Amino acid sequence: MKTFSIVTKDGFSLSATEFAPDAEPRATVVIAGATGVPQGFYRAIAEHLLSQGLRVITFDYRGIGRSAPSTLRGFHADYFSWGEQDLGAVIDVAARGGNVLLVGHSFGGHALALLPNQERVRAVFTFGVGAGSMRYMPFSEWPRVWLLWNVLGPIFTRMYGYLPGRMLGLGEDLPLGVYQQWKRWCANARYWFDDSRYQMATRAAAFRAPITALSADDDRWAPHASVDLFHAFFSGSLLDRVHLSPHEHGLKRITHMGFFRREHAVLWPKLTAWIDSYLTLQPRARAAQRA
Repeated sequence: MKTFSIVTKDGFSLSATEFAPDAEPRATVVIAGATGVPQGFYRAIAEHLLSQGLRVITFDYRGIGRSAPSTLRGFHADYFSWGEQDLGAVIDVAARGGNVLLVGHSFGGHALALLPNQERVRAVFTFGVGAGSMRYMPFSEWPRVWLLWNVLGPIFTRMYGYLPGRMLGLGEDLPLGVYQQWKRWCANARYWFDDSRYQMATRAAAFRAPITALSADDDRWAPHASVDLFHAFFSGSLLDRVHLSPHEHGLKRITHMGFFRREHAVLWPKLTAWIDSYLTLQPRARAAQRA
């Protein structure tokens, strides 16, 4: 395991970690994390993929984890800088080693539509990637989400100049620009696809790599219908949808975060099988998928 820096095109230095096998790697996997989730959360699954002969790169978006400044007050970052600049730069570095496979968790899957170098991504595996609207969530989750967007978020961002995610149980503290976009788009039925200023539907339709998209019965933030709606916009991709029930795998729960936790490693063969399936395809078949 090696920690290193990746400099984006706009000059920001990101903290990244490489997990590299002793032998020539079968492929490189980039793990693009969820909003407010530091890269250390993905270490267990990165080590699992390393044991399968894969090179893995994790990283922190600007403003998060080891890529955070001393204070987020006055610090500018939004979802566009996270996707276009940060993930784009990581993909560029990863592509120097050949095939790049992307694992996207929540926003890490949203960011597919923002990539300036999407042609370098050969295949994608997502979990918990859905339209963020509250209307898809269980009714029991509505009061919590309403309180965040309409009371706590506005109060605390005015007080601090950023969203204190740690205090609110949302993971890392979030830059103001990220919070503002997240709140605005989650008010829409179809997330950012309803924001005509950015032509996100056109961006998503231009993505060509095959996508395997997983959801879970008990994921309150990305339920089945939400995941279906989001991925339907990626009409240029070959899509494989998989829905998980925790009880079918001997688990009490999976939720929005559980797929990546070490105690849920019983689910990881789905990821390694997806990787094996892709890597054993003949080059002509892979080219046909991307056409």
